[in-house]
Amino acid sequence: MEEIKCSQTEVVEEFLVSITETEEYKSVEYLVVSIRKQMLDYFTAFRGRDNKFKTPPFLQSLVERVGKIYQDMQIAVNDILDYMEKNDSHGWIMYYDEAFIRRPSVTGTVQVDAEFLFTIITGFVLVQRCLNLCE
Repeated sequence: MEEIKCSQTEVVEEFLVSITETEEYKSVEYLVVSIRKQMLDYFTAFRGRDNKFKTPPFLQSLVERVGKIYQDMQIAVNDILDYMEKNDSHGWIMYYDEAFIRRPSVTGTVQVDAEFLFTIITGFVLVQRCLNLCE
């Protein structure tokens, strides 16, 4: 039988959907909606003086699960960032990407703290899902 190859977009979309099917996601979804602030905006309140972002404690287990799924699916950093930027209508992914990850003035390989990346992915999923619930 011939193996069917998925496009990177399909892999990223499968990854994002799989996050919403986890128990960790389901346990925080209502809380996130009740905060009434976009998670990617909310995260800026957790930025320390050292310019590092701390994962909000109530999202820690979800962020860890996102990291495990991400590593299992072997998605490239550029692929996930490009997808999220293209699908983020509020520009928060571009803000985080240009300010903290793939800064335009820096060339070469993308180096990003894994927990930071997984927190941003988590925020993106929560925002997208909440937008879908509110429509």
